[in-house]
Amino acid sequence: MFHTHMDENGLMVKCYHKSKTVLLSVSFWLGLTLGFPVEHFLWEKIWPFKLLTHYIGL
Repeated sequence: MFHTHMDENGLMVKCYHKSKTVLLSVSFWLGLTLGFPVEHFLWEKIWPFKLLTHYIGL
């Protein structure tokens, strides 16, 4: 997700340009929008996840 650059002191620093472009992509937001109901169903209705959800008080 990142690449590196040399700063003015010669140190390697991480660059997150690609991460910024992911946040602006339609596929990211479509996946997030469609994935949320599936994840919600998983944590509320499927046995081992439901047990954990209620155990931690969510």
